[in-house]
Amino acid sequence: MHFIQLNKIYMELARRYKCHRFEVFSNMNRTGTSPVETMIEFWLPHDTTVDQKKLGAILEKYISNVKFFHFVVEGDSIFLIINYHKKKNMLGIDFEYSLN
Repeated sequence: MHFIQLNKIYMELARRYKCHRFEVFSNMNRTGTSPVETMIEFWLPHDTTVDQKKLGAILEKYISNVKFFHFVVEGDSIFLIINYHKKKNMLGIDFEYSLN
């Protein structure tokens, strides 16, 4: 999650939507050294309205070098799903790159 500025995303959501809590779930690769897919659930207060267009702009600003990401606003939560794409360089070391 090197290219995801989670602290800045959280601060934006706390400022705009009064988000005070989030949880991170990750599916790791076979060696267990880096995530393949990550889901972050941000918990919002009841009856919070979310402007999805502005939220998408915030997320695009603070997330880079991932294959794709999308978010779902459901009830009192925002689910952010991030999918990574790994390649190996000439030395055989994994690195993340963007397909965008």
